[in-house]
Amino acid sequence: MTGATSAEFARHAWDFRDAALGAERLLGERDEYLLNASLPVAFLFGTCIDLALRSYILAMDSSLTQFASPDCRHDLESLVDEASRLGLARLIRVEAYDLQMLRVLSQLRSKTTCEYSAVQSEEIPIFDSMKKLSEKLLEIACAMAGYERTTYE
Repeated sequence: MTGATSAEFARHAWDFRDAALGAERLLGERDEYLLNASLPVAFLFGTCIDLALRSYILAMDSSLTQFASPDCRHDLESLVDEASRLGLARLIRVEAYDLQMLRVLSQLRSKTTCEYSAVQSEEIPIFDSMKKLSEKLLEIACAMAGYERTTYE
């Protein structure tokens, strides 16, 4: 994705959000996922949030090409810090719980597949919280990137 534009990041962020919602429809019926989301859903929402933040950052300052680099770390807290520096904090309120959730999602996304079995369900954020934050970030990122999502009914 080298050289990706803010609109491309926004489009992919929507795709990961949709994938998270689809996975939740399938997995959310299971008893073990009634409160906390499943690991795949959390991973998909984490990726959605990552892409939405990158979209916002690039929309606000296209010279920050390091955020479009494949070598860029997937640290959601650093991305939120940079986005806030570029004005995100004036547009949406990121609560303390959201920051904690971003920390957890970053940690989950940094694990190797061999480590997944050790993740306890209570370590995974609540579905509604991830969905709400991802949608707030997507709305702002898409507006700033000039990306209009095509909806299919």
